[in-house]
Amino acid sequence: MRRGRLAEYAYEYTKRMLFDGTIAPGAKLRVEDVVATLHTSRQPVMDAFKRLAAEGYLEITPQVGCRVVVPEVAEIADFFLILGAVQGLAAEVAAERRTSDDLAKLDAVAKEIDELPDSSDASVYRRLDQAFQQHIRAMAHSDAVAHVAAGLLDRRDFYINCIHNGEEGYAVRMRAAEGAHHAIVAAIAAGDADAARAKTEALVLTLGHALTTTTLSLASA
Repeated sequence: MRRGRLAEYAYEYTKRMLFDGTIAPGAKLRVEDVVATLHTSRQPVMDAFKRLAAEGYLEITPQVGCRVVVPEVAEIADFFLILGAVQGLAAEVAAERRTSDDLAKLDAVAKEIDELPDSSDASVYRRLDQAFQQHIRAMAHSDAVAHVAAGLLDRRDFYINCIHNGEEGYAVRMRAAEGAHHAIVAAIAAGDADAARAKTEALVLTLGHALTTTTLSLASA
């Protein structure tokens, strides 16, 4: 593999660890560890770390090392305002451009969410909600919306894992919001753009509130 492809591989590998909580906020990240795991040279891994630092996930201090950023609660709250606005816009456009196939797929995910038993693993709630929001973006059939929204749900997962018991808190709030996903489906199906936008934005902000009212977890360096 060429350096560029190796760097992309190292980037995706490290990003997955950040988004699934394998690496905690504040934790040190060593180039050598990733090099040993991926059996590659240092430069592609360093390129990947620099890219993640530019995206705001890592902090690199020359001659010291690299660590995962620890975001402020206010930063996470601001992010959910942005995510809510973008997803709300996607739902508004989707209500005007939806197809029967689009609606069937979205409704299927909403049903799966509502039918989850309370004993379900918290990660299942997050993954299904992500799938639901991704379907809404796809239903907008808009390259512009897709471009603006790119990476937002990944960043959401990063922030969830920056919160103490964040995933469980997200799941608890989703259980409490039972029926909210179907209400969005109904609004989109009815072609009610205003309602689709308002309900989608409200759900995103409600779930975000479950995170920003808790305490950030700090990993030992």
